[in-house]
Amino acid sequence: MPAPASVPTATPWAPGVPPFATAPAPASVPPGVTVLPDDDPSWGDEPFAFEPLTFTGDKAKTIIVDLPFPPDSGPVILEAKVRDHAFLHVQIPGREDDVFCDDLPDRHGRALLVPPRKGGPLKLKVRHDGKWELTVLPLSAARRLDAGTIEGSGREVFLHTGPAAEVKVRATDRHNGWFQLNYHAGDSQSELRRPAEELVHAWNGRRVRETVQIPEGPLLLVIDKSRHQWELTVEPEHGRGRSRQQATGVYEGKGDKKITLVSPRPGRPSLVRYEFKEAKRSHDVEARSVDEYGDETEWLNTHTHGVRGTALAFGSGASERTVQVRHSGPWSFQLVPEGHAPLVTGPVEGRGSTVLRYQGPPTLMTLRRTSRRKEGWLTARAWNHPFGKSTIIADVSNRHRPALGPVWVDPGGTCYLLVVCPEDTKWRLEPAAFAEAPLLGARTQGTGYGVVRHTGPDTEVSIVSTSGLQHVYQLDENLFPRRKVTATSGTQHISEGILHVRALGDWVIEKRS
Repeated sequence: MPAPASVPTATPWAPGVPPFATAPAPASVPPGVTVLPDDDPSWGDEPFAFEPLTFTGDKAKTIIVDLPFPPDSGPVILEAKVRDHAFLHVQIPGREDDVFCDDLPDRHGRALLVPPRKGGPLKLKVRHDGKWELTVLPLSAARRLDAGTIEGSGREVFLHTGPAAEVKVRATDRHNGWFQLNYHAGDSQSELRRPAEELVHAWNGRRVRETVQIPEGPLLLVIDKSRHQWELTVEPEHGRGRSRQQATGVYEGKGDKKITLVSPRPGRPSLVRYEFKEAKRSHDVEARSVDEYGDETEWLNTHTHGVRGTALAFGSGASERTVQVRHSGPWSFQLVPEGHAPLVTGPVEGRGSTVLRYQGPPTLMTLRRTSRRKEGWLTARAWNHPFGKSTIIADVSNRHRPALGPVWVDPGGTCYLLVVCPEDTKWRLEPAAFAEAPLLGARTQGTGYGVVRHTGPDTEVSIVSTSGLQHVYQLDENLFPRRKVTATSGTQHISEGILHVRALGDWVIEKRS
């Protein structure tokens, strides 16, 4: 829609040109734009096109953006330029979120501006210590994000219309600032109003080094928070490369990156042989599972799992798993059929994190550290497919004292034993008879993890632990935790069955008279 003749046309910012200067417009942002170019997306409906509107002011001021925004119209771009002071605050009265509340590192920045849902003009409340210039632009003015490298600083809005791609993000800020990269996608203008999908979130960090994946365009990629100098490198995904990874089961890379592991046998578990090369034991070198909402959960980290070893994937039968890798050096994941897991038929010894198969009935298992050094993580867990349930067997971390624990087995499933420890830790896992678990007497005591059998009627017991952390569970017939009896010391009611004690120190269970 043409703008009134009295409205001046804004000159898009060009890198290296001071704010308020007149510069030639980049070819991708034609001056005086009234319609979107042919290669721009329409998001399924008629895009809202208009002549750019420019407003100038000094200090605090409220302005009216008198554009006929349609109801539920998608966002537009608000470009800000300041002269003497970097900080700028722009707010839509009545909304909690600010459009700008930032230091503009090079005295300029671009943000998404979402008009009122009811349409029509909107107010902007501007606060600044000096002179400023705001320009409202259509989405066609967004910087194009094509294959190659693009550099800049502060906040920016990009338009991606190409195929699915990987974006290598590199950003630095000497002030330890906040950097956030999001994307907006949808089939209509109104869908672009929805909350953004987060790609990179770095708080109080000087350097950002991540590689993220973006889907096929059209979509908006937005640097929503930044005082950083940044560099984005776009590399289109190649179907041939993905097919090679799926065919070989080998996923390799370097640096922070989000990848999708594809199950070689959908519906069945798979082993993952992992290695974080040139890494030391650290909570920060890790691979985390990412769900469909972008929430992350712990999967592997070199502090507990070691820099190399074997883990379990697709234990619940999923066909894909999205993983966020965080490591500055090279890394690799190799998917291996579940049949490569050794079958436990008796005592087994090993080193580092590994996965074993167990085909017997529910049993007890003794976990023992055989390395000379007692420091370091060492736990064992039981995982049953296809139920996707995992429960701890024993923990002997920082001890040589062995621990006796339950191996739960769900009928009709496949039981895996997961040993988790650094790669230099040696261990021994040995099936044990139920008779090796002590019977609950008048006074039964132990240290760390252990099991206690109770064969009598329901009774009250007093549970006391010398450590601050203690959990007692009552197990079902498959040795799965049926209920938590307590997480603290005190008097509790228990029934016949097996108790699993998980404590860091000494504990005592006494029958109440």
